[in-house]
Amino acid sequence: MAEGDWHRGVREGIIEFLEKQGHNPMYSHSKQGDIPLYRVENPGERIGSRNKLSDVDIIITEDDGVKYLIEIEKSTRPKHIMGVISATNSINRCKVGEDIFKVKNSMLFIVVKEPKEKSGKPEQLELIKRAIRNNIKKGSISDFIICTENEFQKKFLEGDK
Repeated sequence: MAEGDWHRGVREGIIEFLEKQGHNPMYSHSKQGDIPLYRVENPGERIGSRNKLSDVDIIITEDDGVKYLIEIEKSTRPKHIMGVISATNSINRCKVGEDIFKVKNSMLFIVVKEPKEKSGKPEQLELIKRAIRNNIKKGSISDFIICTENEFQKKFLEGDK
């Protein structure tokens, strides 16, 4: 899918910020290609289209695993955001080029557009956070943060401890 101007601008801004923080982000829409996310259930199981559950825009790795997953979403529809969280929480592998990384106890950031003034979106996003927070403890992500592009840097610095 083609990347829109808003998505590209947010992605490039996040990458620049992360690099200034000393991180080495890997990202989609680049020479690295997409960053697919997989569910592997048996040792030695190959990854491919049959066990691909999602993809993500940016990752930061640490050792042989993924520390941060960052998904940029134009849509703030509750079922869409909940689907991103659920799919990401269900995966355990990530592939960048030929490199495969484990995903366990990773932090997921979902960066969304600033809601229109007087919309119900902020309340909906808070409701999603409360509804899902207890259900993620058994999956691949340790927590998730839903924030706007303007809030990302502050939220990332708070979580990067």
